Amino acid sequence: GVNLVGYVTAVLGVGEVARLMAATLDTARVPAAIVANRTTLSRQSLAFDSARPSEAAYDLNLLCVNADHTVHLAQQLGPDFFAGRRTIGVWFWEVEDFPPEMTEAFAVLDEVWVASDFVLEAIAPVSPRPVRKFPLPVVVPSVPDDVTRSELGLPEDRFVFLFVYDF
Repeated sequence: GVNLVGYVTAVLGVGEVARLMAATLDTARVPAAIVANRTTLSRQSLAFDSARPSEAAYDLNLLCVNADHTVHLAQQLGPDFFAGRRTIGVWFWEVEDFPPEMTEAFAVLDEVWVASDFVLEAIAPVSPRPVRKFPLPVVVPSVPDDVTRSELGLPEDRFVFLFVYDF
């Protein structure tokens, strides 16, 4: 099983990643303890059934928080949360140079997972831990059969796509 820690209740990009990872674990029927990290200034408006850190009983920790919050999260969870467990950080980074002051976060982890070549190229050169690229999971929502394009105000004869950017 997996202990997944992330911003599962927050309106935040990394929170969405944690929710995607939780949904993927559920779809794959991997036992998981989902621990909500609520230490963010982002709005906490999403309902999510989560466990207390003391209920996280699996040998693998998956931390869906970026490097700048990893050490703080580890301090909150305490050393017992990490004792005898493999810990993976799921990180995103939007600039080419990884700040030296964030390298202390590597000490909390056994490896880092990133979702793009750009992030891999920013983090891998300074990481004392393995950095692995993985594709983000995609959860395809179910759409009721009786919903039509015209009801949604969409043209019938055109391809439509949505682009969303989390500023």
